[in-house]
Amino acid sequence: MPMTRLSFAPSCAPSCAPSLTASWPFRMITRFFSGLLLCLLAHASWANTFYVGSINRYKASDTVVQVYPKNLSPGIHGPGSNTNSPLGCEFSGPTFSGSQTLNVRVEPVYGSTFTLTYTDGTTDQVYGSFKGTLTHYVTDGNGQVASCQLNYPTNTGSGCVTTLTSSNTYFKSAGWEGSSFYLELPKRIGAVIKSVGVTSSIGIYSCYTYTSTGLAGYSINHYLKGPFVDGGAFSYDPGNTCALTLSSPSMTLPSVTVSQASGYSVNTRFGSTQTVQAQINCSASTAMGMRITVGDASQAFNASNSDGIMKNTATGAATGVSMALSFGTVTGSSGSPAWGGSPVPYGMAMDLVNGKNVVVPISGQLVRTGTSLAPGNISNAFTISVQYD
Repeated sequence: MPMTRLSFAPSCAPSCAPSLTASWPFRMITRFFSGLLLCLLAHASWANTFYVGSINRYKASDTVVQVYPKNLSPGIHGPGSNTNSPLGCEFSGPTFSGSQTLNVRVEPVYGSTFTLTYTDGTTDQVYGSFKGTLTHYVTDGNGQVASCQLNYPTNTGSGCVTTLTSSNTYFKSAGWEGSSFYLELPKRIGAVIKSVGVTSSIGIYSCYTYTSTGLAGYSINHYLKGPFVDGGAFSYDPGNTCALTLSSPSMTLPSVTVSQASGYSVNTRFGSTQTVQAQINCSASTAMGMRITVGDASQAFNASNSDGIMKNTATGAATGVSMALSFGTVTGSSGSPAWGGSPVPYGMAMDLVNGKNVVVPISGQLVRTGTSLAPGNISNAFTISVQYD
């Protein structure tokens, strides 16, 4: 059989344009953030910390962005739980003697005025809205728990109220629940947010706690107030670009004879391997999501597209032998993709975890595909595409 040749064409496009051809004019960079921390200045020395669980993917062309708080104590609402509350309704009062009844009213705070600072230095004052369902918990030192729930923005009137009666102990906040609860902020079209803060002098009155006897240490108005210290959580690099280069534009395997191929059973790979390194280099300052795609599903030899065997499209094609491609171990990602070392599924976008400068080895080897053998050529051409955030 004559020499086996495989050719590659690199393509690199942002994820909003998952084209299999080179399409550089597309530019809609997105970014996803998680585990980032925003601290709000405390009011009247009471802590009110808003931990960010995630910020929805957004583009410069979007008009809104959603911020979801991180729950530090999901499902744990006893005396030992974290008192984190996205609305700042956090407290831990003094131990008392005798019987006391704690009253807690959580306000239906639909929203407030926020200041958005953009990466170009300009600012906007916008009205941000809370949405979704939030349940606020309180507890005592004896392990009792009470709660009230708000549905934003449908609650009306005085919000939700709960009471808790206990003796010879203390009261404290005991966390919250609300996976659908978020703050929605309108933004300027075409702008990239750098930071967010509650507009100066405007606090978000969120909840009120007091005891029936007016016990000192429990009459507290809670506010969500102060500038966000976001550490760059809302910003992304709008100028990010990625380049894809290949260590070789083609892959060539030594020719074999029909007699040599006949010594291997169907679906068995044999002979030497050749490897092409796909190198991805990006200008972003931080690691980001990437996906790589080799060819399209129509180039698979088998309908299952699970064994990496390619369809032989050569003129004067050989019979019973083709070529199979496999991925090698990916380097440069912030995690090891589970598909490293597995056959290439043609046309399928493979998640590269997160990275900036990533190398993806692609190796080829001959494989027997049928019982009948006849000499001829083996070839195909693939576009290698990289989609990035």
